[in-house]
Amino acid sequence: MQADTASKLLSEHFGRATEDVFPPQTSRIAEIEAFLELLRGVLSKRSALYISAPITSGRRFVEWYARRENSHVSSEEYRRDHLQSVIGPNRSAAVALVKKAREVSSDQVIDPTAVGSIEGWTQGDYRTAWARVIDEFANTVVFSSGWEFSNGCSYEFLVATKAGIKTLDDMWRPLDPRRALALLTTAIDELSARSLPVEFLRGLAADLATLTNGNTSTFVEDRGLTADSKTFKDSVLDSLASHGNVAQFVSFSPALQVRHSRILGFSPNATFESVSEAILALLAAEMVK
Repeated sequence: MQADTASKLLSEHFGRATEDVFPPQTSRIAEIEAFLELLRGVLSKRSALYISAPITSGRRFVEWYARRENSHVSSEEYRRDHLQSVIGPNRSAAVALVKKAREVSSDQVIDPTAVGSIEGWTQGDYRTAWARVIDEFANTVVFSSGWEFSNGCSYEFLVATKAGIKTLDDMWRPLDPRRALALLTTAIDELSARSLPVEFLRGLAADLATLTNGNTSTFVEDRGLTADSKTFKDSVLDSLASHGNVAQFVSFSPALQVRHSRILGFSPNATFESVSEAILALLAAEMVK
């Protein structure tokens, strides 16, 4: 795949855009609240079954990308093939899952894949809105196969878990945090092996690890989610800074050693002799911006 096409692919489907950070950010709070107010006229609190399914990403995208990453195609050819090989099958799977949900459950079913694009909205806007919908209206979230390769679906799992909402896989089996974390870390490994962005998922996995009944230490190390593999939020930010703009910052370990930094006039992750020296350098850089 040509370099410019690959770059567009990463930007469109795996969130190289600076607004696609974990946790999601939005400036559309009023619009989202208006959307929720309309739904309150239709749905009761915690009364619906929510379907979480990837459309432009997921496992199908990763498998498709693996077949095409060394191909020389135009942007138009890429879009056409992506539509046929990823979006089409993903939508068919989502439709089938929604149909099954309506057959086996008497609850109203929320299908976010049926909602078209909203002009001007970012991934952060959508993720914040659907997270609010899940938190207020869902009593169950069902996840389509390959959800762990999708930033949006993975975030919906985290939101549902934190809210105490039942989570099921597409076979209607319970999907608990430990099993979900295992799936997520395997997805992170596969994406990393193909040099695809994983910063969002790494930050999310680190957050999810704190919800696995306090038995995360050995499990997280076994799955490769150690401090060295960029699961701390400052490490995620450091990774984002390598291919996007981030705010100036400096972070410290529990022993008060500098872990990461991005300060104007200093090299990335510059070393400092003391905490005070690092903080003074950051403050001075902020004053001259």
